[in-house]
Amino acid sequence: MTGPNLLRYDPTTMNTTTPSRWSRIKEWLRKAERALEAGPRVRAGIGVAAACLTLLTAFAIGGALRLGISPYLDPIVGILFFLVLFAIFVLLTVVSVRLVLVLAGLFSWRAFLVLAGLLGVVMLAGPPYLIIIVPFFLVFTLLGAAVGGLVRGGFGEASTVKKVVLVTLAGFAVAALVILVFRMASLGSDDHLVALSPDPVDVESLAVDDPSQPGAYPVLTLTYGSGTDKHRTEFGSDAMLHTEPVDATPFVKGNEGWKMKLREWYWGFNFESFPVNGRVWYPDADGPFPLVLLVHGNHSMEEHSDPGYAWLGKLMASRGFILVSVDENFFNGSWGSQLSAENDGRGWMLLRHLDVWRNWNEGADNPFAGKVDMERIALIGHSRGGEAAAIAASFNRLAVYPDDGTIEIGGGFAIRSVIAIAPSDGQYNPASRPTPLDDVNYLVIQGGHDSDVSSFMGARQWRRLRFTNGQDYFKASVWSYRSNHGQFNTVWGDDDWGWPFSLLLNRRPLLTGDEQRRFGGVVISAFLEATLNDHVTYRNFFRDLRTGADWLPADYYITRYEDSGFSILANFEEDVDLMTATDGDTHLEGTNLAVWREEHQSFRKDGSKRNGVVVLGWRNDEDDEENEEDGDTDSSARYTVTLNEESTASLRLDIETVLVFSIADTGDSPPVEDENEDSDADKEEEEADDENEEPEPVDLTVEVEIADGTTASIPLSAVRRLAPPLESRFSKMPTEGWAWGRAWEPALQTVEIPLSLFSNQIPEFDPASITAIALVFDRTPEGMVIVDDIGFAER
Repeated sequence: MTGPNLLRYDPTTMNTTTPSRWSRIKEWLRKAERALEAGPRVRAGIGVAAACLTLLTAFAIGGALRLGISPYLDPIVGILFFLVLFAIFVLLTVVSVRLVLVLAGLFSWRAFLVLAGLLGVVMLAGPPYLIIIVPFFLVFTLLGAAVGGLVRGGFGEASTVKKVVLVTLAGFAVAALVILVFRMASLGSDDHLVALSPDPVDVESLAVDDPSQPGAYPVLTLTYGSGTDKHRTEFGSDAMLHTEPVDATPFVKGNEGWKMKLREWYWGFNFESFPVNGRVWYPDADGPFPLVLLVHGNHSMEEHSDPGYAWLGKLMASRGFILVSVDENFFNGSWGSQLSAENDGRGWMLLRHLDVWRNWNEGADNPFAGKVDMERIALIGHSRGGEAAAIAASFNRLAVYPDDGTIEIGGGFAIRSVIAIAPSDGQYNPASRPTPLDDVNYLVIQGGHDSDVSSFMGARQWRRLRFTNGQDYFKASVWSYRSNHGQFNTVWGDDDWGWPFSLLLNRRPLLTGDEQRRFGGVVISAFLEATLNDHVTYRNFFRDLRTGADWLPADYYITRYEDSGFSILANFEEDVDLMTATDGDTHLEGTNLAVWREEHQSFRKDGSKRNGVVVLGWRNDEDDEENEEDGDTDSSARYTVTLNEESTASLRLDIETVLVFSIADTGDSPPVEDENEDSDADKEEEEADDENEEPEPVDLTVEVEIADGTTASIPLSAVRRLAPPLESRFSKMPTEGWAWGRAWEPALQTVEIPLSLFSNQIPEFDPASITAIALVFDRTPEGMVIVDDIGFAER
């Protein structure tokens, strides 16, 4: 017998029909909902239980507060404070729920399903896509509501108030859409840029040619590959030289599952047969020539990165180098198929390319037989490739893989130099330690408007590099204010984030692509000339980039330089005693300072450069300056490094020696301790008045004292203008501190002061009798700086 709930009456036919399966499912769901629906008594019971829990929590948490009022009043005040906060959160919850219900009422169930599907796809692609979608979602919702009301809502019969509301809403939505589209399409703003002012210090230019200009050699090019690439014939059937694939499985462990199967389907090979592919630019001459391997970093694997360095390959080949752009696109990913913990594999792959080049050089029947100088090798890497280049140079000294001693590394190559362009750091840590690097020349390049690697990660590896074997090496870093991440590669360009995030990028402050590559060509070519061809004059360029200012595009450049002849007094890495130095015979002392501490230099947001520095802050009173003018004792803040006779004698200082230290303006002010100091409101007013003024560079006096107590001093500005805080704006969003932290990140500048400058003040000045060095903060009323690596070097 058929029950009444299983029949449906059709009035058009006067018959009953059996309901569909879907109707029966809906009816079952309604019954389940009614069965689970709480009655009024159940809801009341839940409410009483929630209230009891609230009171118990108030007594447990609020009653435990100790406010220092009295032992009896503290718990009462704490409980009341908890209940007030509870009431505020309840009110906010009620308002939020009401708002959600109002917004939900705007959507039909069909619209809700469409939007839910859209958000689901966006979340699958990546939560950051919400930054793009949400503004358009809100604008289109308003526009749809307005148009619906105008077209289908009986506009003609509507009241005047409703007409005004709908027209206003439509106008607002259209205006918002226009503004949003214009904002997304615009290049952004450069209002934050610190204007580049002329350097007051006259520096003599180097008497050598611009290293970014082509040399005399005709350039040839070819490709080599393993023949397994499905997408590029230049590494397959069109490759001039064939290579055998290699098994990279030990270096990509943990990368498993269906996404890896998709990668294998796309590329046509798996981890056991990674191809050895490369693009080569080389001189049309006999050689032998130095060998340079260059590897890209992480990028969309479908948009191949290796052709993007053709500009550098042609330049270096014309100047007598063999340059290879190594293909490691198969280490990259796309749409969630990114490899993880693979940077050791990227470095290991460079050594496998060196295997191939050694065989070609020693063999016959190939274009490079006898033409490669395997004693002069450099590795260059960009982004993750920059870290990979350091990993390869570190692996090169090892017999076995640090994470698995059963796997031989196969190195032993004469790698003289490593160049890292905007590198990552710490994505691979051999044996759970930071990558060590010894006895190579090292150059790191970083852009101040790099919105991918937005902090100077490469400063870590620069600090870790050690010179231990007594041979001649140097390391340098170059920071360019208006350079970004991608324009060193013509494929990547000015799009550091990829579509559609690039719509949010602030591109207006950037150097043009040609300018940035000119900067890259200058420093990379000069470094390779200095380290592979032993061209000493180009080495002097890294001591002071102003000697090659005519080669470079106009920009702020901040540089560091250190060589194996540097004698360190204090690098602030040794202990927690502020008065001891790296050289155990040296004493440190701060006088009249508002801030004196040692710490690891921090990034603009999270983490640190793992580089010990001393932080010095000062605030000079006008009364102190008047007292000094009247002949009273100098009360200026100072930081003094005192040497004893043994340390001075061991340094062997002479008139050719230079005093060296690194320094940066933090952009901060020392804390105010005097109650009579200006109020916060006064300071905010002063800051508002100064917003449109260019910041004045911090200046100070550098003073040396000799054994008889005589002193000589020069202003820092006489040898080097200290850069002010250089603010970066990566995006077009109204605020970006939540993503990048501070608007600037101090970059240390190496300062070299020839001791001969002090001898001009004291005719009998003997560098070997120096007993103290002082930084005297008497030229800028207040400020804070970080200082590192105080010592001497021979030039």
